[in-house]
Amino acid sequence: MNKKNNESHSEILKIRKEIENEDKIFYDELPQKYALLERLSVEQLKKICQSHFGRLPPIEYFKDKKTGKDVEIPNMKEDYIHLIIEESRLSDIKKYVSST
Repeated sequence: MNKKNNESHSEILKIRKEIENEDKIFYDELPQKYALLERLSVEQLKKICQSHFGRLPPIEYFKDKKTGKDVEIPNMKEDYIHLIIEESRLSDIKKYVSST
């Protein structure tokens, strides 16, 4: 049982280290990713989202207090940028930008 616990603990430490490494890469690449994507138009960003992820950022709604109806909040440029940043590595974003 002790050997099994050690293996399990080792696996947990390995996974934790992988997650920490991925987080470090994400935050190290973040400024460059943003700088590259910020230069693109909304239409170019939308095209990247559709062609590479098959989706656009989720649509958000707010409740109109007068009518009680849900009103769609249009996606902004930042919404597209955030989706691409979350889903892509810097090397991928460089490819996307060079192909637009």
